[in-house]
Amino acid sequence: MRYLTMVLLVIGAGWAWAQEPLARPGVPAVEIQGQAGQQTIYYWAYATDERGHTAYSDPVVVNNAPDTLSGENAVVLTPAPVEGATGYGILSSRCQAPRDLQVEVGAQGEKTFYYWTQARNGRSVWSAVEGPFQVDGCADNPENTMTWGDSGVEFYYLYRTETEVQPLGWRGCVILTAGKETEWSDKGLTPDSRIISPAGNAEEKPEGIGIYVVGTSQGEQIVDQGQKLASTFIYDINTTDTAYQSFTPVVKGFEPSGERGAFQFNYRNTLKSPQYSWDLLNNVTIHQDNIAGGLNVYPGVGGIHHESAKNTYNGIDIHQFNYTAGQHSPYLTFMYNYGIGDNVLFHAALEQQGQNRTAGDEGSEFFSLHMNRRLSFSRVKVAAEAQPGDLYLSLEGSPGIVASGRGLVNLTQKYTAGQAHVEGRAVAVGKDTNWTPELEGRWISFDADTVQSSAGDTRQWYLVERYVNPTRLQLWAQTYWGKYNYKGGARADGAYMICPYTEMNDGDSATSKGLRVAPLTVVWKEGDDVEVIAGPQTTFRLGWWEMGGEFLPQDHVAGLGIAYNGNKPTSEGALITYNWGIGLETHGAETAVACMDGTKVGMQVYKDTATLISCIRDDPYRFNLAQDANGLFLEQAGGARWVALGQKGITLYGDATIAGSQRTRGKATFSGDGQQVEFTFQFPSAYAAEPFVVASSNLPIGMGVTAATKDGCTVTFATPPPAGEGNIVVTWMVQE
Repeated sequence: MRYLTMVLLVIGAGWAWAQEPLARPGVPAVEIQGQAGQQTIYYWAYATDERGHTAYSDPVVVNNAPDTLSGENAVVLTPAPVEGATGYGILSSRCQAPRDLQVEVGAQGEKTFYYWTQARNGRSVWSAVEGPFQVDGCADNPENTMTWGDSGVEFYYLYRTETEVQPLGWRGCVILTAGKETEWSDKGLTPDSRIISPAGNAEEKPEGIGIYVVGTSQGEQIVDQGQKLASTFIYDINTTDTAYQSFTPVVKGFEPSGERGAFQFNYRNTLKSPQYSWDLLNNVTIHQDNIAGGLNVYPGVGGIHHESAKNTYNGIDIHQFNYTAGQHSPYLTFMYNYGIGDNVLFHAALEQQGQNRTAGDEGSEFFSLHMNRRLSFSRVKVAAEAQPGDLYLSLEGSPGIVASGRGLVNLTQKYTAGQAHVEGRAVAVGKDTNWTPELEGRWISFDADTVQSSAGDTRQWYLVERYVNPTRLQLWAQTYWGKYNYKGGARADGAYMICPYTEMNDGDSATSKGLRVAPLTVVWKEGDDVEVIAGPQTTFRLGWWEMGGEFLPQDHVAGLGIAYNGNKPTSEGALITYNWGIGLETHGAETAVACMDGTKVGMQVYKDTATLISCIRDDPYRFNLAQDANGLFLEQAGGARWVALGQKGITLYGDATIAGSQRTRGKATFSGDGQQVEFTFQFPSAYAAEPFVVASSNLPIGMGVTAATKDGCTVTFATPPPAGEGNIVVTWMVQE
């Protein structure tokens, strides 16, 4: 006990001796070298030592920077001293889109197009949109080549419009995204859609990996002459403070860097087992002995009252709340195998001793997965007028949980003229709609796609990606398989609404200025009714397994194997689905379902299953193999039957017929001599047993089948047919 106390004292003393983190620097001093101008540039400073870097200084805004930076006309920045610092750096959000776009017209025509440029550094720093660059004499489907000078940025973007109105908000005009090249061909390109913020965000501090660094020094002046900024990896946190480093019990913040974690455990195994044994070499081991205090209560009283209480014991409990865009995974694992041995990414074993007593005891399961899609929306009002291009929206009322990409529509400014439905690949077709190009970038909802949910009548929304004409709009109806896969119910003309749209920025977008949103495209007036929508749409999948790679001929490749070795038949199937629209679906499989050796029943269908197989050629054409109390039948999707098969035999409906083949019917031709009455013909191929044959002839003479074998048949006329070349024709039908 005394030793333990001494250790704690030493550790405590060690904490007291720890080096203090560097102080956050002040703003750098600024001097204009040469001719001042009207360009606005933002700068941030940071200090460094061997441990890392400080948080950023406050930004310094230079409003009179030279219009063109050069060796003669520059911005000179002097870092503010920080005690203990060994170095300094200056960051900038300077980012300039190309202004020298040159366009070479390929295919000639009468069309005029307008091109626009934008640039980005890293994740967060965007330039303003430059343009338009008007190009006349183009073909309707342009074949133009664009070139521009390198403006020293990380990524370029190109937009193409058919009017000189600057793109703003959701627009289907993007023909180049995140390109590093300085030449691009606009040939056969269909513009894509994205949110365009034409003003850029020069005030946004640079973070993460990107081209941000103006220069570094040991305290000397750093000069911005318009040079290409240098790449860095930096966040606005103080990594010289141990609280921001790994293995700290309380982590105030953590600078992401690849495979590092706020809590990191490294274990390099070089131990050798002393003998042949099943040794376990674990990096992290958690032992939890749950001995007492358990609770598992689930009594039922007459089926009307249940008391329910259950304690849950988790070895690891992870709660992850995602309010920002990106891929989210509370559990991620990688394993790399370079030698022989078994490779099992997840290995679990469970042993059950005991029994079920109440309906609250679920028994033993290897895993239990639960997902729930919740439809929710809220209604608020605009609290103060906002203009096109504004990035903040003042609201009266709560928009609910703030999260990136959550959409808002302005119901007060809805457009509802005429009626509309959807055809083919997500094309809205209107009647008396009088749509205009200004509706591009707004969002549309059809009454037919409204569903009932716990929140009430919930509408489905789609982006109006492109205006075609006053009665046609190209929609963006995204599913996992593509963006033009409309799955809704608006296949007949009905009511709709088209509304101005914006969407919440990130999970930290609730600010004193209001809700931070995507650029507004029209004026949102005070008092306008706004709906925070439930959509637009999602892909909801319980799980995904994928295999691939390169294989040798002897490699054994299989999917999901489920083996059962119990001493009684299973109570349910190996794969059980409840209430699925499609229980089993295959894509590109050589064999959809294979019943291998020993399979007693290939497919078993119970009486409550009406449609056994639905065959779809092209929506809405399909036919079904179905069943009722009388047996099986084929029907069209609308219910009209074609043919039925049951205890009563085969029944044909409507215009259906039975078509034969050379195995079931045929025609034999003979020449009469005026004396012969018996004629024999052979079947195209022999039958397994003597068949039943019905025959008739073209002559008004009595005739009958007098012999039939597996190979052929003999017919006999009552009187000799007259002489003639090929004048006797016998038609026959056979049933084996």
